[in-house]
Amino acid sequence: ILQKILDLLLRCGIIYLNSKRGVGFMDIIDKKILGILSKNANATATEISSLINLSVPAVNKRILRMKKEGFINYFTIVTNPKNKCYFLT
Repeated sequence: ILQKILDLLLRCGIIYLNSKRGVGFMDIIDKKILGILSKNANATATEISSLINLSVPAVNKRILRMKKEGFINYFTIVTNPKNKCYFLT
């Protein structure tokens, strides 16, 4: 019975399997934060908090937890291919 419940929670997206801790929990607020960060990795906790009506410390706490649980691996940038980038070495 427990296995069936776990399978249901996995299919509904309430819990996730991750490489660091086995099973992690993610709610709708975490999904909103990830959605915002996926569009703009530079978004500050203040900006995110105003978009989802959550306090800045709560946003920071959730981001740190998602990093620890392996939902967020790293933040990155995507360069514009129209702009030529020259690197000095």
